[in-house]
Amino acid sequence: MEMKCKQEAFCDEEKADTIIRSLKNDPEFCRNFFYGKNNGKKCNIAGMRSKLRNDLLYHYDVDIREDYIASIVYQALWAEGTWAPLDTYKKQGSFFAWLKKVARNAVYQRVEEEFGISTTKIFSVGNTRLSLLSKSEARCKELLDELMADSKYYHLLYTIYVDRLTKEETMARLDMTGSDYDDARKKAEAALKRAMLNTADDRDSDMIRMKKGHVTLVSSDFLADVFEWDRARTGGSPLSDVLGVNLSEEALQEKTICFLHDFSERMDWSNQDKYIWRSRFIYQTSPVELARELGHSRCWVDIRYFRLKKKFNSAIRTWWGKMAS
Repeated sequence: MEMKCKQEAFCDEEKADTIIRSLKNDPEFCRNFFYGKNNGKKCNIAGMRSKLRNDLLYHYDVDIREDYIASIVYQALWAEGTWAPLDTYKKQGSFFAWLKKVARNAVYQRVEEEFGISTTKIFSVGNTRLSLLSKSEARCKELLDELMADSKYYHLLYTIYVDRLTKEETMARLDMTGSDYDDARKKAEAALKRAMLNTADDRDSDMIRMKKGHVTLVSSDFLADVFEWDRARTGGSPLSDVLGVNLSEEALQEKTICFLHDFSERMDWSNQDKYIWRSRFIYQTSPVELARELGHSRCWVDIRYFRLKKKFNSAIRTWWGKMAS
């Protein structure tokens, strides 16, 4: 049996029943469901496998193969030949939303057993940070419209994460002082994190991160170039003029990301090229992961990024020369 699907589409009982029935009675469907590739043609857990692997690597520095993850999930549902766990799905939401929780519990339990580490993490407003700037403006708008539409902080968050305005531009638009902005942004982001943590839907879990542990930083290539350019100069730094002086590491990080977003937005690139450059240069997304997401080969992504990086380097050196003169 061949079934085409998008995971998010399986929310109604009839389609969930079709998947469950096929898992129980069709060996070929079952094999592809757990081990198939994410080619957009067949129904499987390829995307789920990839996300679980990336989350384990990101949060715990544990790297396990996707086929091993598939086997863990298969064993959790097979239950020694009964498929009994499938019967616990009560059809109160998407089948894949339910399966994500089952798969995560099974995989994380295996990791705890085999690696001797605790994977229990309680997310809270205080120990998390937002990572919206690493996502597209469209995704940020969708998130804000869904969770913050009735909040008094909606417009502030919209200017920051959808319009991607600088602090000064936001203050001018919303008629705020610097202290007003800092206080309001802190409260607005706390309100958004609270809303994200309280929702049962985990579609946007990649937009909020634990503060502790590994944090993805701006590409060291960019910072190295900045220091190299600045070393030969006297007087003030153009980057300091743009980002500010005496900033904390966290504030500098955030402002650098905003600066790079703004600068790349002015490049004569397509939206896809901007996304490729930002993903690889700013956020150091794996080229394999990016290729899978865009539906291209790793080679295509590498060549495209190499060309974009050359254009960016040329443009920012020109900008630096004008600012420093």
